[in-house]
Amino acid sequence: MLPVLVAIVIGAGLPMQTAINSRLRMALGSPLRSSLVSFAVGTFALVAVLLLTREGFVPSGGLPSSLPWWVWIGGVLGVFFLTGNIVLFPHLGGVGTVILPILGQILMGDVIDVLGLFGLPARALTWRLVAGTLLAAAGMVVAVVSGARVGRPSRASAGGSAGMSAGRSVGLVLWRVVGVLLGTLSAMQTAANGELGIRLGSAVRASVVSFVT
Repeated sequence: MLPVLVAIVIGAGLPMQTAINSRLRMALGSPLRSSLVSFAVGTFALVAVLLLTREGFVPSGGLPSSLPWWVWIGGVLGVFFLTGNIVLFPHLGGVGTVILPILGQILMGDVIDVLGLFGLPARALTWRLVAGTLLAAAGMVVAVVSGARVGRPSRASAGGSAGMSAGRSVGLVLWRVVGVLLGTLSAMQTAANGELGIRLGSAVRASVVSFVT
């Protein structure tokens, strides 16, 4: 039960993080600068936790002799995910920026589990898994679509605005696809960082490596 509660708390923090970083982007004038500040503050916070807990930056037995290459890419994937969310926020709003990456996380999480990627044992593809994924996807799509604001042009400007409206609709669809793809990167980042945490014997050490890279 505790891991579920922790996951809910983490999920609740994601939209706040996105909103805060988007506000920071407005102040700094760049999503990259905003991401850099976010990662720098996170790195200092994690180093402070390591120092306070006296865990040390390296496990007592030293680094494992062999680590798969993909355990080091979590931080890079995190940069794409965080920066991408900052870029998406003005185009999709809070609901779309939060929900669509979650849809990507679910889909990629299923792929990782079923294929046994990132060192995880393979999981059978059951009808329950498929049904649960489809139900979650349907709910998220309904939430995103119902939250979209569609303006009604007046009759006088209907002809001239029809093409612009169609262009905006296509652009919105593309931004939504990007949101889902960003979620797949987040799922891979979680899997890579999780394995790194196991190998290093500490979730905080793994997070420090992820933020530094």
